[in-house]
This record gives sequence, structure tokens and C-alpha cells, in this order.
Amino acid sequence: RDFCLSRGLGDVYKRQLLRLVQAASLSKQRDAIIKYLYPLQYGVGVRSGLELMTHTIKAHLELNPGHLVIASDAENAFNSWDRGKLWPVLDEHLPALSNLTRFSYAKPSVCLFAEPDGPAEAIESTVGSRQGCGRLGSLTYCLALQPAVQQLQTEFPDALILTYVDDLHIVAEPKRAAACYQRWREIYHRWMEGRLRADKSKSFSLGAPTVPV
Repeated sequence: RDFCLSRGLGDVYKRQLLRLVQAASLSKQRDAIIKYLYPLQYGVGVRSGLELMTHTIKAHLELNPGHLVIASDAENAFNSWDRGKLWPVLDEHLPALSNLTRFSYAKPSVCLFAEPDGPAEAIESTVGSRQGCGRLGSLTYCLALQPAVQQLQTEFPDALILTYVDDLHIVAEPKRAAACYQRWREIYHRWMEGRLRADKSKSFSLGAPTVPV
């Protein structure tokens, strides 16, 4: 019993130490993170990122009152993406974080699943962000997602495209915004092997008519 308790406490201390190391490393690499992700991604590295993104959208709508905003949310975003999408991006744009990230993700994650009236079962997973990794979990997701967002922006240069982690906002003329959203569904499904949540997608504007998405 004493051994099990000590081992459990040791695991807790290891996780806490790892979080401290991760936080220090991310702080040192903040400028590099912003350089790669911003201005498409506001969810990591950008101080008051949600507030800044909201003001950016409002300012754009004031200048373009006929434009429409379509907001989308990914389904089960952090648990389903392919980690294989992460490593090339990490090694090219944030090589200083490569070893730390690989260490944190070296072993498969353990997920617990339980059927109704049944015992929980532990299943190893090699997809998605690790729970308990704090900011590193958000960063790894955003790094894997970035090439997909960049592709969407390249295909729709007339649209304002902003993301806050997995929440992507499209601002453009109504028909272009709708077309951009439909294309994002395709890109996200192919690149991240996931889906957008139909119940969370919404549109709004200052003066443009609402279009179905």
C-alpha cells in the first residue's frame, strides 16, 4: 500500500514538473509561435486573443456592413486529430519545442471508456492532444490545424479567416462566406480527420441577409 501511494504521488509530481517545464519552454518560444500562427490563429500565444479577434471582426463589419460572419466549431476536436500532421510543422517552424513535445507524446494516451452498467476499460490512443498537457495540448492542436487554415485562406483570399483554437470564423460577402464554410468542412474532414458540429455553426452580420450553411 505504501509503495502504491508513493508511486502515485511520484506520478503527480512528475506531471507537475512536466507542466512547469512546458510552460517555461512555451514562454521562451512565444515569439516564434506567434510568428507562425498569427494572424490566422488567436488561441495560442496571443494575449487577450479572444477579445482581439472579436474586435477585429467587429472592425471589419463596420467597414463592410454587407459581409456575413459564419462561425464553426469542430466536433471532439482535441481527441480525434492525427498526430502525424504535427511533426513536420513542429520540426520546420518550432524545432526548439520538438524534443519536449515528442517526450510528452512519446507514449500512447490512456483513455477510459465505459458502457452503461459496465466496468471502465483502458484503451491506448495515439491520436489527439493529451489531457493534462495544458497549453501544450492547445498548441499541438493548433500547429496541426494551421496548414489546413492556410489552405482555406489561400483558396479564399477575399475572406477574413480567424480561428480561436478549433473555432473558425469566416467573414466575407454572404455567398462567398457560405462557399468558404462548405470548403472548410471538406478541408477539415480530410486534413484533421474530423467533422464540424452542425449544431454549433452559426452566422450573423450587421446588414447582410443570413444564408443557410
